[in-house]
Amino acid sequence: MNKLLIIFSFLFLVSCQSVNNLSKEFNNLLIGKDINEYIFKVGPPDSKTTLSDGRQIFVYKEEFLYQGVTYNCLGNFFVNDKNEIVRIDFVGLRGPCIRLINRIKIN
Repeated sequence: MNKLLIIFSFLFLVSCQSVNNLSKEFNNLLIGKDINEYIFKVGPPDSKTTLSDGRQIFVYKEEFLYQGVTYNCLGNFFVNDKNEIVRIDFVGLRGPCIRLINRIKIN
């Protein structure tokens, strides 16, 4: 049982590291870009939240069902009051995050 826990913990840590690297690459490409131009190119987000100070978070989501388990990834685009992308975070497992990035990347 302990060996199984160690294996799953290791796989989880490797998966998180990979998603963090994907976030860095996406950030390097889009920081400072206008969110409206981005949306025009890739399509509308799945949801949007406006903070009390006017900043916004646009969320793109990818999810799929495999053997009765839902796997997902959220791509959170943080935007300032000038509509500039200031940060992008991907939260989820590597597989769904790669699918999400392939869906929302600019060609």
